[in-house]
Amino acid sequence: MDEAVGVLGFDTGVHEQDIRRAANRPGNLDSPTAQRAVDRGIAVLPYIIGKRVGAPNGTTVQIDITDPIPRTATISVSQGRAVLTDPTPQPTVRLAMDAETFCCLGAGRWSSSEALQHGAALEGDQQLGTTICNSMTYVP
Repeated sequence: MDEAVGVLGFDTGVHEQDIRRAANRPGNLDSPTAQRAVDRGIAVLPYIIGKRVGAPNGTTVQIDITDPIPRTATISVSQGRAVLTDPTPQPTVRLAMDAETFCCLGAGRWSSSEALQHGAALEGDQQLGTTICNSMTYVP
């Protein structure tokens, strides 16, 4: 798919959900556009955790995304580089949230406190987890 079309579809999907939340008419959260939004957000997590947050070497972050688009993303930091890796039983930080919350963080719609109010869970290093949530915006 052409990248410009992918970005336009993503942008349209984000705005659709903005309107749905404002009108209290949830839905369409499992659409192909929503799936691309989640996958796009996962792809930028190493940059966010490694560069933007500057998580120290040895840090492992696991993000469990639940309904309606279940995904697990584990990011490990080693030698100053963050990469997607296989899940680990004892990550430094574990964040769990539904796909809507994940996308709202990525689109800059919600802060970490708003995500927690919408059911997100944070285990492990609380300060690092909060910093990660507040740094997840990847949509300008």
